[in-house]
Amino acid sequence: ADVYAALGRTRDRIEQLEALAALEPARAERLVSVAAAYERAGRIDAALTTLARAAERHPDAPSVNTALGRVWLADAEEENNALLSQASLAKALEALEPTASRAGASSDALALFGRAQFLDGRPDAAERTLEQAVATLPVEPAAYLYLSTAADALGHLDTSREALVRYISLIGDDEEKRVLSARVADLSLRKNDPAAAIAWAQRSLDAGGGDGRPDLSTLALLAEAQLRLAQVDAARQTIQRGLARDAGHAALLRLQRRAR
Repeated sequence: ADVYAALGRTRDRIEQLEALAALEPARAERLVSVAAAYERAGRIDAALTTLARAAERHPDAPSVNTALGRVWLADAEEENNALLSQASLAKALEALEPTASRAGASSDALALFGRAQFLDGRPDAAERTLEQAVATLPVEPAAYLYLSTAADALGHLDTSREALVRYISLIGDDEEKRVLSARVADLSLRKNDPAAAIAWAQRSLDAGGGDGRPDLSTLALLAEAQLRLAQVDAARQTIQRGLARDAGHAALLRLQRRAR
């Protein structure tokens, strides 16, 4: 199955995982792996059918409910129809709450439940759950990202920034690091910490974008931080760098007037 995964042969991989599940019916994780493979292949209905089969065989297995919650949560976040999205979210909460409420719940289960609570309009409850998630070893990295979002919504900027910095330290995706570094710069500005904002904005810009050109919003963050530290010449250079790409960029034009 691993070899087929490396070769991108999804159907063959799923066949091998199904064979493993048939050989070891007492292990709930085997069916969970099959469902995860279906989910990655975009076959959500097949993933849910597999997990329903797993739930019948292993009604008390936390891994099954966690996997079921993960699929429903992903469906809720991707669904364009608000009513269908809410229905998927309700199913995610139903699957995750019993598992997340257990003593010894995994960081993964807690992270998913906290995310679901946040999407359900309960940021306070989400933040509490996600704080549990990041305090549970081994930590699910996404818990830090979800915690940052929930804390930001509540105006808890210190918690949000710290969680986001931790998340960035754990991931390997350079493009995601670039985007999130700019978000740290924004949080730093909102905390009135322009020195940190400059460092994180520059880090984002140094990483470059997909087209190799600097992101204009990040340049605006950098210029704003430079102005707050009275680095006027540096701010002017940053602004001109951005306006050379888009002479009508509203945020950069506002900053240009201030820099005069």
